[in-house]
Amino acid sequence: MYGLRLGLETLGRAAQIFFSFFAFFLIFLIVLLFPEAQIERIYPILNTPFPDMLHTIMFGVFFPLEKCA
Repeated sequence: MYGLRLGLETLGRAAQIFFSFFAFFLIFLIVLLFPEAQIERIYPILNTPFPDMLHTIMFGVFFPLEKCA
């Protein structure tokens, strides 16, 4: 509420500050969790041929837009 009272510029400056903190902590979390990652769980995705994977991704992205047209 205080940010809204002071205006849009205050919200923008606060977002710049908080985004850098968020990005730092997210990278810090990923680096600390990397040793716990199990590469074996990625193999089913890596065995899929690229055209099939691309078709599935495009279907998932554009399917909601198909109903609007």
